[in-house]
Amino acid sequence: KMKFPDSNSVLVIGSGGREHAIARALADSLHVKHVFVSPGNGGTQVSAKTSNVTLKNFEEISTFCAKELISLVVVGPEVPLSEGIADFLKKRGIRCFGPSKAASIIEASKSWANAFMERHNIPTASSQSFSHLKEAEAYVKSVKHDIVIKASGLAAGKGVILPSTIEETMECLRSMMTELKFGDAGKEIVIEERLEGPETSIFAFTDGHSFVCCPAAQDHKRARNGDKGPNTGGMGAYAPSGVSGKLLDTIKRTIIKPTIDGLRKEGNPFVGVLFAGIMLTVDGPKVLEFNCRMGDPETQVILPLIKSDFYELVSSCADGCLDAINVEFWPKCACAVVAASGGYPGSYTKGKRIVGLETVDSENVIVSHAGTQRLEDDSGIVTSGGRVLAVTGIGNTMNDAIRLAYEGISKVKFENIHFRTDIAHSYAVEEKVSCTYADSGVNTEVGDCASKIAYNGAKATFSSRKGMIGEPIQNDGGFTGFLDFGDFCLVQGDDGVGTKIIIADAMNKYDTLGADLLAMVCDDAVCVGAETISISNTIDTNCVDPHRISEMMKGLTKACCEQKIVIPGGEIAELGNQLNSSIWNSTAVGIVAKDRIISGKDIQIGDTIIALRENGFRSNGFSLVRLILREHFQSSDLSSILSRKFSYPESSSPTQTYGEALLHPSTIYSSAILDIIGRYSERTSEKTVTLKGIVHVTGGGIPGNFYRILPNNSGFGAELTNLFSPSPVMLKIQTLGNVSDLEAYKTWNMGNGMLVVVSPADSSNVLQLLKGSGIDAQVAGTIIPGGKIRILSKGVDSPGFVLEFGK
Repeated sequence: KMKFPDSNSVLVIGSGGREHAIARALADSLHVKHVFVSPGNGGTQVSAKTSNVTLKNFEEISTFCAKELISLVVVGPEVPLSEGIADFLKKRGIRCFGPSKAASIIEASKSWANAFMERHNIPTASSQSFSHLKEAEAYVKSVKHDIVIKASGLAAGKGVILPSTIEETMECLRSMMTELKFGDAGKEIVIEERLEGPETSIFAFTDGHSFVCCPAAQDHKRARNGDKGPNTGGMGAYAPSGVSGKLLDTIKRTIIKPTIDGLRKEGNPFVGVLFAGIMLTVDGPKVLEFNCRMGDPETQVILPLIKSDFYELVSSCADGCLDAINVEFWPKCACAVVAASGGYPGSYTKGKRIVGLETVDSENVIVSHAGTQRLEDDSGIVTSGGRVLAVTGIGNTMNDAIRLAYEGISKVKFENIHFRTDIAHSYAVEEKVSCTYADSGVNTEVGDCASKIAYNGAKATFSSRKGMIGEPIQNDGGFTGFLDFGDFCLVQGDDGVGTKIIIADAMNKYDTLGADLLAMVCDDAVCVGAETISISNTIDTNCVDPHRISEMMKGLTKACCEQKIVIPGGEIAELGNQLNSSIWNSTAVGIVAKDRIISGKDIQIGDTIIALRENGFRSNGFSLVRLILREHFQSSDLSSILSRKFSYPESSSPTQTYGEALLHPSTIYSSAILDIIGRYSERTSEKTVTLKGIVHVTGGGIPGNFYRILPNNSGFGAELTNLFSPSPVMLKIQTLGNVSDLEAYKTWNMGNGMLVVVSPADSSNVLQLLKGSGIDAQVAGTIIPGGKIRILSKGVDSPGFVLEFGK
């Protein structure tokens, strides 16, 4: 770990809300003694560790740095960067966080930036640059697509216009190029194809070689609710904005890295924050614009999420050693709401007294001043700009952050105050009373109906090869299909890992999925006493990724070798945009002597039910898991959510992330079961123990699978009073989603991956044998009359209560 000197004095250049947020983050560092801000605002001189100073030009800044022994200058706005302040200071031996004039051109000239992106194959909109009005007019008449018109130079974030008619387009061109609506910035304009899709903002801290991307943010540019009204510098922002880990990786690979590498290769290494405005189009992420500094108000929601020491971060960038530190982020959400002067972004009056500020700032609510000024007699603070201040709420969920931000801004008063009331509301979700599997888009009743239709179709083929395929021996089609070969049967089972693979995608970790895939099919086969001898598999994917395929197969191969199962073949199909992720299914073939088939026909009232512990979700119910996590954390950034550590019960210390716990590999029970009942090669040996029925607890939970093994029309049921408790992550997910125990036991295994039915006399022996095979097992209940399955709940909704399920 790098060591940083203490008692540093730092100078921040700028006067907006961004600079107040930067100054606060630096002042919070243990390495910083004092933060000077030039020129600052009414908020940057409140803290004992911050004060304002008026420095009119680069020479005055240099002299001040030498006098005050400034260890680092952090430049907020783009104008001094584009004018070369970083070059000026570095020539005088003063460390600076901010890009050179040559690198800053990526924001200072949109025309240059577009040409740069074309040179380096960075995805963006098609565009043309013009310096003559007639040429621009002729071009817009020739194009068929919607366009965006941008001032090529610096226009304080306001030089972008989206005309809706040809008349509006022509007027826009004249106002920019002839009337110089945006000053010299509009002498050259860029006309771009208008992209469609959601926008996002990515901050990349970089030393010119390495880079660290912050959680994606989203700002609100329009002045009024519903994204209506004129463009502004920004009326609010929130983070994280729902960019998934996989999508962020794509942005890093296709946009951020080639930009940083390209600038360095062209002799202009970029040191500071590269800010990419990105449109998430159907063709992938594309650049809308680059900025050479942090955005405002995005900075006010990004900096509170940085867990690492901010001085260490910017200092490492300035020194070219960013890769020597570990940058961490808080797993929280932030929402900032901007309070503006009435009339902004048009004309407005200044000097309005602001009251209520002292009641706002707290640990989770932050005020960042922008257009404010402290009165000379220190009697208060007044407005001095269009965007006056921003109130940022920080919470565990986006709903919490939004609530805190609006509670805070409601306490701030000044004449003609204006703020939007819908910041981040499109991203927030309403609190749900209780989550169900159906809420996640999975209708189990329709699924059961479809399964029966498919089974009836299969049944119609049974007579096509006489004596070859027999009727199923278990209810509802059982767990597998049979091929009758006289004294033995081949058993075929089909299953997959389901949407658990989406968790693996978000974690970029696939090596445990092979055990899940094998467990699903060979544990189905062992339910009828069959030993799985081979497994083939099919991977349908949107994009063939050799690393992902390698890790998946590595896990499957390892599990198969341990279980003495061969893989005779498989298939990989690349389906492009027909899929969002991958589908991994398998077919297993097993063998069982006809006299060793476990059919459930010998089950009797009073028989003992033994539960086998499962510490994970196996491969079922992950659609509901993802729904709960997204809704609880108000984020679609699954990677970020899964990286959070959790604790259950809440009083315990968190030791695992959600992702680690959810990817826990499924227990494979078949080997332990075969040790008890004997393998096909051992079919001549005497059975010492008889297993009357085996239940693989998969989709549908215990009640959805137990009826499969009970004799037809027997009227038998089960009373399960001593099941294993669910794993901590399962109880945590159930709690977050307020999932009822009734729903949970119908959806998840709830800590019990398999149940076996034995005579009471055999129960002790079976428990001992299972323990010898490394399986945690216990007597869970008995077979009862009445046809109901009764479970003594160990969930969080009604622990200790009896849940009753019918077929």
